[in-house]
Amino acid sequence: MTEQEDLASTLEQIQLSRYTLFHALAGYRYLANPHDVGEEFTVHLRGNEIAFQGFDGPGIGYSLTFQAHELDPWAERVVKQVAKQMVISTIDAAWGFALRNGRKEELGDAPPMLMARHMRNAYSHDGTWRLDARFRGPVVWNNRELRAAMHGKDPDDLISLVDKLQLCSMIVVLLTRGPGYEHGMAPTD
Repeated sequence: MTEQEDLASTLEQIQLSRYTLFHALAGYRYLANPHDVGEEFTVHLRGNEIAFQGFDGPGIGYSLTFQAHELDPWAERVVKQVAKQMVISTIDAAWGFALRNGRKEELGDAPPMLMARHMRNAYSHDGTWRLDARFRGPVVWNNRELRAAMHGKDPDDLISLVDKLQLCSMIVVLLTRGPGYEHGMAPTD
């Protein structure tokens, strides 16, 4: 990849991050005022405050005006980005819990934890599986098999959006039910 191509890819990732925030703000606005879904609206930000009518008094902030047709092209990519962040946040919280509470040995080799840790590693770096010589695989979870031959491939080719939701749910089950849930299969009810 040339430096120019790398720059273009980097700028696209930054733009995706911005549109992720924009979609979250639009969702917040539409939840607060569902009668005007699809209408143009302005969101005012100052510090950590969000307002739809503006703020009284001086302050540095942003006013962002949204139109649905500007957000639509990014919607699917934003959902996928949020799903990746969900996996990262879930495994970070769960692994931190395991370490703080002496449950690393118990939880560390559970298939949902292993799969999520590999996904977090991929998403947090270059968006591909990082399965070097230290990889102890295969990792099998929910009829999905992660093998060393998948090094450098996109995790989303193996783990779907539904799988990500199930994976995060299974981690919650592991944390709350404890040992004995070794297969890490998602509940079907």
